[in-house]
Amino acid sequence: RYGQHVACSDISLQVKPGEIVVILGANGAGKSTLLKAMAGISEGHVEGSITLSGRNILGADANDIVDLGLALVPENRGIFANLSVIENLRLGAYTDRARKRETANLALVHGLFPKLVERENQMVRTMSGGERQMVAIGRAIMSAPSILLLDEPSLGLSPLLSKEQLG
Repeated sequence: RYGQHVACSDISLQVKPGEIVVILGANGAGKSTLLKAMAGISEGHVEGSITLSGRNILGADANDIVDLGLALVPENRGIFANLSVIENLRLGAYTDRARKRETANLALVHGLFPKLVERENQMVRTMSGGERQMVAIGRAIMSAPSILLLDEPSLGLSPLLSKEQLG
């Protein structure tokens, strides 16, 4: 909730390994608020419990939540525009568990988004919205998540690229 405004309530969901869960709703329905609460970056007041791998993560620091295996690509992407593509991607592998899989995850990102290979030394601020979205998703993958949350994953992507890369 944000002050007296309840953004979302009575939500219960369970995600099993390998499942894809989609949260649909109108603008303002609380989708982004739910994802931010799960990732530990909600600006509002969060009640209840959020369990990841048997541990209640409600109130945990966002960096600890990432280390436990949950990564969020926020709607605003949260990338570092003044860094290169490869610097942004490597920042995603900052936790101990992610560093152990950095090489494999970088290969995965390059397989999903081959354009990032040719652009790895390019400053992100000079890229299109769709290319920046690829960097944001790639950086989240670099954290070796067991759960990947994507808020508006096709934002900034052309319809053709959305179908090709994210579909």
